[in-house]
Amino acid sequence: MFDEPLDKEQFSEWLSYTLDIYKNQTYRVKGILCFVNEPFEYILQGVGGSFELADGDELALGKVSQMVIIGQLGNLKI
Repeated sequence: MFDEPLDKEQFSEWLSYTLDIYKNQTYRVKGILCFVNEPFEYILQGVGGSFELADGDELALGKVSQMVIIGQLGNLKI
């Protein structure tokens, strides 16, 4: 869980890099994310080394983001 809104560009670069490195150990990625200067939540979905961010229907009121990575990642630091 992230307690503050994320920088969309930095997060996307980090996630793309991380999923590329761990693509054989990552099965699924899901989340509801809040980004700086974005009024709506974003829906995160991914499989293996790729992911998609889609605009959500809900306003980003709480500014808390949650993400789940399903796989065998061992010591991955978020």
